[in-house]
Amino acid sequence: LRPRASDRAFVDTWTRRKAARRGTMGNCCSALVRAIKAQDLDSLLAYSTIKLVKIRDRYLGGLHYTLQLIIFLYVVVFEVFINAGYLEVEAPRGVTRASLRRPSSLTPLSEIPYCADATNATSTTTAVKNEWRRQCVYWDRHEVVYPPVRAGSFFITTRSSEMRFKRKDDAACADAGGADALGPTTPACAFEEIDYGDNERDYDVYTADVENFTLLVAHAVYGRTTGVTASGVCMDGYMPYPDGLPPATLPGQAGAQMQQQFSRYIKRWPRSSNTDVCPDAGYDEGKYNDGSWTDRGNLPGDVFTLQQLLAAGGISSLDILSDVDGSIESVRFEGMVLAVFLDYANRLSNVDQLKYRYRVQRIEKIDVKSEQTVYLNYPNEYVVRNRHGLLLIFIQTGSIGRFSFKALLLSVVGGLVLLKLSTTIVDLLALNCMTYRSAYYKHKYELTTDFSDVRDVRAATGADALAAAK
Repeated sequence: LRPRASDRAFVDTWTRRKAARRGTMGNCCSALVRAIKAQDLDSLLAYSTIKLVKIRDRYLGGLHYTLQLIIFLYVVVFEVFINAGYLEVEAPRGVTRASLRRPSSLTPLSEIPYCADATNATSTTTAVKNEWRRQCVYWDRHEVVYPPVRAGSFFITTRSSEMRFKRKDDAACADAGGADALGPTTPACAFEEIDYGDNERDYDVYTADVENFTLLVAHAVYGRTTGVTASGVCMDGYMPYPDGLPPATLPGQAGAQMQQQFSRYIKRWPRSSNTDVCPDAGYDEGKYNDGSWTDRGNLPGDVFTLQQLLAAGGISSLDILSDVDGSIESVRFEGMVLAVFLDYANRLSNVDQLKYRYRVQRIEKIDVKSEQTVYLNYPNEYVVRNRHGLLLIFIQTGSIGRFSFKALLLSVVGGLVLLKLSTTIVDLLALNCMTYRSAYYKHKYELTTDFSDVRDVRAATGADALAAAK
């Protein structure tokens, strides 16, 4: 069989195209080889080295030294000293404990503006609305704090209301031998709420004089990595105003006492001078004699009033409108959450000692409620107390550390890198932005003789071309 003419034409076309592609690839490879051979290897593999050129220009020199001075001050003053770049630091871990105490001298109900019995009340804040006033009661610390123990937080009751529940048939259900002795198991013994009728507000009361209750906060910290441990009484403590200055007006007698000469801080506590408690040296008695420090005495923590804590959070009074959605009542009525931060840091004058400061922040748009069940006639009658108030959440933050040569070395090395950066910045400005950039370029970069030519001359004549050129 003879192939058709069309088949032979197709095969010839395919063969020619394949040969053309092979020729094209060969031409490309040949061109690449010729291009490489045409390159001067001395130029292609030229070695770049550093050459020090002293440019006598006051503007470039002034800019360079100014940048170096700024970087030096930043590294040495800010990073090393202020930010304690010589310390190995970590976030503190710790514990807090709080307790409450009623003031020894109580304010009469007639002088408390939020009480229903107020007849001679004075307040530097906005007048308390009549509908916000309620009956006030003098509660002791054991009644105000509920629950008595709670890890990391503390609840202070500002308002309490009651609901009473009683069994439907006391006589039928009180038999100790019956099935309902410990709890209702039949409909006849189920509890039902007692309706107070028009006297409902008589069982909805405020805690009188709660702002003048004093808090004692004991705390301690430790570092898991650094091994640093310290009790709060062995540190200098500070409670500053939120913006560094006291508000223009503060309510009540406690507010008047807080308007003092040392107005930057609400309170300051010196570290204990008792060497049995704080054996490490560093107590400077003269430092604490300016009148702005509150002596700790033998107390295990910091003591301040609730009003002072509110002032530290920028809250002038509990008798302001609550920010809970839909509420028309006061903060005293609804309650609120306060995050009490304890920020720790090493003292700059003695890195082996710590200091701390209080920082108070209100958590917005949330009320606080806690229910307590109290049996009046067990097991037939009980009361449920709905408590609203202030929930204090203690959060220990900041950083604690100890001296570390490695940390200091890292800070110094970082400074040296920044100093090198100043030279790079000046070079870029000199070669791209300055008026005489072309002259700067000629002085900074220099192209040497082609040393292949020198070798060729030496091989051909035996003479040193460089020596002859000199």
